[in-house]
Amino acid sequence: VENHTLALQIKKKLLGEDDFELAHIHTNLGNCYSSLDIPKAIEHFNKVVALVLKHKGPESALFASPYNGLGLCYSTLGDFSQSLEYYKKSLNILLKNVESTHVNVGHCYLNIGNIHRNQGRFNESLIYYEEALEVYIKALGGNHPTTSRVYLNIGMVYSEKGDADKALYYFEKALACQV
Repeated sequence: VENHTLALQIKKKLLGEDDFELAHIHTNLGNCYSSLDIPKAIEHFNKVVALVLKHKGPESALFASPYNGLGLCYSTLGDFSQSLEYYKKSLNILLKNVESTHVNVGHCYLNIGNIHRNQGRFNESLIYYEEALEVYIKALGGNHPTTSRVYLNIGMVYSEKGDADKALYYFEKALACQV
């Protein structure tokens, strides 16, 4: 955090408060603070959003990262509706700008599935987990650790729904990825 903060101070002196190059540093600070100080993380991600809007326009793919960071922050705070809004914004931006099989699209589907699962909306979570699984299998392969995480999450949903057979099936698929 100290190094990024120092870099931000230096860049602000050299380039001014609104230079687009500051977006990268604000993103790094937002990521750092997302596990330390959520309000500061939100502040930095919002600065990225403002810089992207000012310099790149409202349809820029560069919105995906700060929206995803904001989704994480609001999820951590337990504000799942706000989190879901930001994760969906990130997904929509990505779908307009990258291939639908891009790994970051999979991350968005996974995050949205997690929010639905946290809210007890298991059928909705399964829809998004299946989308994430499809993306990860195409982008990373069926035995990748990230693919394994989706299998595990699907298994958890079936376990929470009381379907032990399906839960076991997905837990075994997750475990097979780890071997």
